[in-house]
Amino acid sequence: MRVARQNSSKILVVEDDTVTREILAHLLRKAGFDVCSAATGEQALVLLRKHRQEIHWLFKDLDMPGMICGAMLADEFHRSHPSRPVVFASAHAGEYPIETAQVVVLPKPVSPLHVLEALKALRSAASSNTSLRREAETRRAA
Repeated sequence: MRVARQNSSKILVVEDDTVTREILAHLLRKAGFDVCSAATGEQALVLLRKHRQEIHWLFKDLDMPGMICGAMLADEFHRSHPSRPVVFASAHAGEYPIETAQVVVLPKPVSPLHVLEALKALRSAASSNTSLRREAETRRAA
């Protein structure tokens, strides 16, 4: 379990393959994300509970072994960030319904670059939505 500290959007990467997890964490850091990483769902749950408000994004390999499933982690994440999507990677992506505002499913095998692109797009969209909300609030207050 590793937690990096920076002043940026923090993402929790949950991936049991060490090489994939480290490459993805490296790419995300270079893109300006602050990265927490976990090798198991159990470690991820501890991090989500400990750093509840600090974690802004969640990426999880959906098909990991262990007792803590992706849905449990998504529920825990959505307690703090109900409008933010969770990004999952799954070999069974075609079996999931169309992506929703709460879940984005990337088909496996997924490259770390594909994950990075998806997260950057989501972060950009969230930033735009925040800017639009602030602008509307400023207009209402005037």
